[in-house]
Amino acid sequence: MQNLTIVLSLKDKSEYTLAWIKNNIFSEFKYIVADGSLNNENQKYFRNINCSNLTYIRYEPDLTIKHYLKKLKNAYERVETKYVMACDNDDYIFKKGLLNILNEFNKNPEINLIQGNIGLVKKILNKYKKINKVYISNKFQNDKNKISTLRKSTLNYNPLWYCVSETKIQRDIFDLILDSGTDNIYVVEEFQTFLSLLFSEFKFVDYYYYCRLVDQKSSSHSELFNKYQLDCVFNDKFNKSIQTFISFISLKFKINQSDLFDLFRSYYLSKLEKNNLRFKMIINQYIKFKLGNFFVLLNKGIKNEKYLSNLF
Repeated sequence: MQNLTIVLSLKDKSEYTLAWIKNNIFSEFKYIVADGSLNNENQKYFRNINCSNLTYIRYEPDLTIKHYLKKLKNAYERVETKYVMACDNDDYIFKKGLLNILNEFNKNPEINLIQGNIGLVKKILNKYKKINKVYISNKFQNDKNKISTLRKSTLNYNPLWYCVSETKIQRDIFDLILDSGTDNIYVVEEFQTFLSLLFSEFKFVDYYYYCRLVDQKSSSHSELFNKYQLDCVFNDKFNKSIQTFISFISLKFKINQSDLFDLFRSYYLSKLEKNNLRFKMIINQYIKFKLGNFFVLLNKGIKNEKYLSNLF
């Protein structure tokens, strides 16, 4: 019986798709391919696939984070199996590990989310080589004290984006993330991780079930991370999404809001401190850009006090 659906979210990167199709489709699982690509290259590959356990859906392009989240929300709503997991087209799943995880659910009916080990490989001169660093699942288990669970997760942050969980959990999570209004992909990942821990009875197992391809950090990746760091300080939408997130957690799990604000204040400060020198350089560039544009506007006779006030 197929009891797990793998949701493959696509946005371009079609050069990986054929290899993904060849290595990741197994009769034991169902698949939903949620294609939000800007072009139609991925659609060409899936158009000719005849798999009864695979559903391909062409969505409008992922032009914004909101488009992306609406796509995922809709894809999860279409899942018919009890369990679900996310996948990228430059990664690989291990069938044996996933079957072991499904067996863990059968043996432990109280558990509704499982995270295993994720291997990392890098492509070097057209060959794939294992990296010494391996993504290992967290070692802590369920804690009835939810604030304690969050604290452990923020001190030893490990994303749960590729966890295997009950479908309802991820549906509820993406509803909340969409409602939060965040437009930062790193915050989406963090919210998904923290909410997954809060909403579930979880277990970490010592099975490899997923392998990630780690490329050299691209310029787009660096730009996104720089934006994430700047958003932490300057972006009102970021602040509002955090407030919405904290308010929901406080109400849902009867946790004091002050404790949550202290917890996440420490978490985000630690993120900046780890990248202190780099962040100073980013801030310096940001201030130069803002001030430069402000005086350009002044020179043109355009007064824009709001533009400068937003800087500080």
